[in-house]
Amino acid sequence: MRVSYLGKKVYIGLDVHKKTFAITAICDGVVVKKATIAAGPDALKTFFTNHFSGAEIVCGYEAGFSGFQLQRKISLWGYDCLVINPGSLEVAARDRVKTDKRDSLKIAEHLAHKRINGIRVPDAETEEARMLSRSRSQFVEERSRAGIRIKSKLHQLGLMNCNDERVMSRKYIEEVRSLNVSATVKFVLEEFCSLWLRLDDQISAFNKKLAEQAQADSKVDAVYLE
Repeated sequence: MRVSYLGKKVYIGLDVHKKTFAITAICDGVVVKKATIAAGPDALKTFFTNHFSGAEIVCGYEAGFSGFQLQRKISLWGYDCLVINPGSLEVAARDRVKTDKRDSLKIAEHLAHKRINGIRVPDAETEEARMLSRSRSQFVEERSRAGIRIKSKLHQLGLMNCNDERVMSRKYIEEVRSLNVSATVKFVLEEFCSLWLRLDDQISAFNKKLAEQAQADSKVDAVYLE
């Protein structure tokens, strides 16, 4: 006999992965459903409809690679959905092993006991603006790594003074390129120098795009200052 959840409140924890969603549902303090379904909003909507038609659903998942698109879809269906900061989930000392089912149960329990709040979900425009600035930061990190590798090679080969604390720059790169070294060493250094310069050019492109957006929209400018 099919159980009716009409008018009842169901708390659903989602452990979201690229190919699957692990699901745990709690109603009236009892785990009433555990499942693993194919990843994607369509499969999830079907699951909600098939098992909890007429219920007041409150669900949540941890912030991560899936971003906020799933939350926006679920909200459009008329359900409450929280995106949760993973660090805000309480974990017992004896329960340190992470599995999909445990994670979804943990989220469902926190929701049912009202021990968790979701993070603020930005609108799509704001999220895109953040993507631009945060992607720039990733390129800056990659450029820093390339600079560290160049200096590491110079140290390894005895081509750099241990007291040299200069910041990597285009001028520095030109000095490295002009070193009188063997063909093999020159090839290696040239590849790293070319990588640094390419990343530097890409960062300049990001800077230009960020400036254009900030000038065109004060709301976007405020996002960059957050």
